[in-house]
Amino acid sequence: MDINDPKWQLLVDLKTASKDEYYHAIHTAYLCDRIARKLTLDDAVVKACGYYHRIGMLKGENSWENVEEILNENQFPSAVKSILKEYIDKSEQIISKETVVLLFSDTVISSIQYLFSKNPQVVLDYDKLIDAIFRKKIESGIIDYSHISMGEIQEMKKILIEERLYYDFLR
Repeated sequence: MDINDPKWQLLVDLKTASKDEYYHAIHTAYLCDRIARKLTLDDAVVKACGYYHRIGMLKGENSWENVEEILNENQFPSAVKSILKEYIDKSEQIISKETVVLLFSDTVISSIQYLFSKNPQVVLDYDKLIDAIFRKKIESGIIDYSHISMGEIQEMKKILIEERLYYDFLR
């Protein structure tokens, strides 16, 4: 899948438009790939979703309509489109395991980047932060109808906690 090459033109366009969005995509895709491999999901598809979950920014805002237009223009696989629609379109319910992986990967990266932007020297307790993210998302009901098991959620959480050395790249 050429779309998973960080030098693919669409990602180059994202980097030109916003280095912050580009690096957010790179980091999210990395976590998506790690988790998908461990859970034996289609890692190429989940990684692509990590790269392109905010690609709508190229057209002004990250609405599903903008994302869909870009995906169609670039002939993305239907599996990637389906997961991104489930994730971005607020009228959709999160069902697939792949979308849950994207949700948690994106949330962890967004949270850490936000905290580092407020204080680049902050020392974060990643275990507590990731535990709080999981607790909050689960309590919100957002994944209540997904096909992911509690065991897979625990495995995902463990993987994200194990990546604590990686998170320093987000500073």
